[in-house]
Amino acid sequence: MPSIEDIWADMKLDAKPKPATTGGGDLGKLSQKSGMAKKDSNKDVVETAELKVSVMNAKSVPGRGLMTMAATLSGGKDTEEDMQEGLDREIQLMTSSDQSQRRGALSRLLTLANDANCPPAVQRQAFQGLHVEVVKLVSDPVERLRDSALRVILAFLDALDAPSLGCALPLLLPTLLHRVGSLPPVEPAEEVRLLCMLVISRVLSLFGRRMGDYIDALDSICRSAFNDSHPLVRLEAGNIVSMLCRTLKVKMQQIVRVVPSRAGEDKHYRYGDMILALKPSLKHKHAKVRVAAVEALKACMLCGEKNLEVIEDLVCWQQPNVIPVWHFFNGGVYEDGQLVKPEERETQHNYLAILAADTSPSVRGCFLRMLADWMSSMHDRWDHESRLLPYLLNGLCDEVADIRAEAHACMERLGAVHEDEKENNDRDKQELRDFREYGHRSPAELNSAERWAARAQEPPFTQRPRLGARMVVRNNFKRLVPTLIRELNCWQSRTRRMSGQLLYYLTLYAEHWITCEGHVMLQAFIKSAQSSILMEREGDPEGADLLAQATRCAEALGMFVDPALWLPLLLPTVSGATDADVEQRAGCIAILSALCKGCSRSWLSQHADTIIHSLTQGPSDSPLVTSLLAQAAGSVATACRPLSADLQRSLSGFVLSLQVRAWKAGARVLPPPRDTEDKERYAGLVARGRDWKGVQLACWEALEAQG
Repeated sequence: MPSIEDIWADMKLDAKPKPATTGGGDLGKLSQKSGMAKKDSNKDVVETAELKVSVMNAKSVPGRGLMTMAATLSGGKDTEEDMQEGLDREIQLMTSSDQSQRRGALSRLLTLANDANCPPAVQRQAFQGLHVEVVKLVSDPVERLRDSALRVILAFLDALDAPSLGCALPLLLPTLLHRVGSLPPVEPAEEVRLLCMLVISRVLSLFGRRMGDYIDALDSICRSAFNDSHPLVRLEAGNIVSMLCRTLKVKMQQIVRVVPSRAGEDKHYRYGDMILALKPSLKHKHAKVRVAAVEALKACMLCGEKNLEVIEDLVCWQQPNVIPVWHFFNGGVYEDGQLVKPEERETQHNYLAILAADTSPSVRGCFLRMLADWMSSMHDRWDHESRLLPYLLNGLCDEVADIRAEAHACMERLGAVHEDEKENNDRDKQELRDFREYGHRSPAELNSAERWAARAQEPPFTQRPRLGARMVVRNNFKRLVPTLIRELNCWQSRTRRMSGQLLYYLTLYAEHWITCEGHVMLQAFIKSAQSSILMEREGDPEGADLLAQATRCAEALGMFVDPALWLPLLLPTVSGATDADVEQRAGCIAILSALCKGCSRSWLSQHADTIIHSLTQGPSDSPLVTSLLAQAAGSVATACRPLSADLQRSLSGFVLSLQVRAWKAGARVLPPPRDTEDKERYAGLVARGRDWKGVQLACWEALEAQG
């Protein structure tokens, strides 16, 4: 009588696949010799995109097991015994020690799952009968088999509905957690880790809220994936986190741990820990990964109700009068029972500033949409408005026109939300009521509307911003202006340029509400103009751009502030009554010219005589100051058109006196130069004051402005 070992050996021998009658030979040998396969047998080999491994096309294998079961069922015969026999045979092959047999069984199962003509009942019974063995093969020592097993699972996830697949979750999720849920991950192959993430994504999209029981496993897998070296793994992790926040918002708000501190107990929420894990992906070198990380960050923040600590961490904020204890100890301090040295601490970054200056337009656009969603939908958005608004307005300064339009659209959307906000302050409620119900307009409001109507179109500002957007900026204006004014006179040109641009757009939104800060802004503009003129005279090419930026900001201020408020600050220096040097006086005159250019006729005409009188009081031997005086006269003439007879007589006499001074200095240019070389040479405020010939050109332009 044969022993048990002999019987088991005979069963293994019978279970070995027979050679194919029309194929390229044994399945295992064909896979091993895939690199040397002949051209006539290539039709039996399928190359996978990631691993470039060969898998036998199961259609060339003679029908047995699953193939026989499917064919028999489609023929309408009695198949219960045949189906069970086929499943038992495939289970035996999947648990075989022979690699080729396991690979052949997976190949046939994959063909069955991808066969559109296969009855759903066969696919359902095959998956429910073989899912345990398939999931076990996810941990197979052979990389090709792990790849094939995950592809089989993906194929069945696409072919079957959720009720048919639920039996696999209790085994599938722990297996994936074991493979990719630790640091470093147990799974060594990057492509297999990507397939694991794709399986999780598909499972989450199918089962939705039923995945709440596995939130801890999903949390560990995603946090591990955000540190993966494969960019597509991080990309898929970001998509999974976004789905988790949409479908399992309550689970993401759970408290995962409580840390005792001097102030009490610090509660750490699940979404907060997830944000800490995804922060490195915000600086990833692939733009698609950064976009996915931004979307995940947006979704996580919208889950929380108390986001103060998270926002402060993202902007790298700390109290200015508080110094961390470890700054005083070079040897380090003990934290949680471990010695942490200064060089071992993680460098803090302002991630919002990094995203705002990202090199990819797609990332910057996604970042702006994220800010708009935060400021319109976040539970505690009122606490973070002043921190987030500068980054949203910074999009208006972007070099890409589409990003500027996106930022403007986000501001309009934010304004619409603010107008419908039930928790607005009393001032905003009253103004909205006056604006909507009574149509009340103050003189300053009427002037602002007139200035916007007369203003040249400057995309994306094709029309005046809506009232809600202006209110949002106005409510945060006083908090933002001091910092911008300080940076407007920074020693770095790039910082000065960016702060000037942001201050310009803040002025356009705040309109006449900048009056309280107008004197501080005006002094900063004058100082910036003075330093810019000095830079340009010393040969720095950035001086002209910075001077143009300062005059542009001053022009915007002149649109909305009454001249009676800013003329007393400028006229003493313009007239030469103070002991100012050439650059200081030139800066004041340049700012005065820009203010007059932006001011409305109804306001400026009341002070035109005073301005002309101050211009005539301080003759100068400097061609720079003289040319700027002529340009200021031209700005007054342009803003006050049509000119009265007395005003035209005063302006003409003043400009002619400047021409006489230039004539005496040797610049006898009549008529004014019109050739291209002279226009390029004297283009710019400071360039026209290079010599007396430029003064003559400025005088002729001032006379033409008078009509």
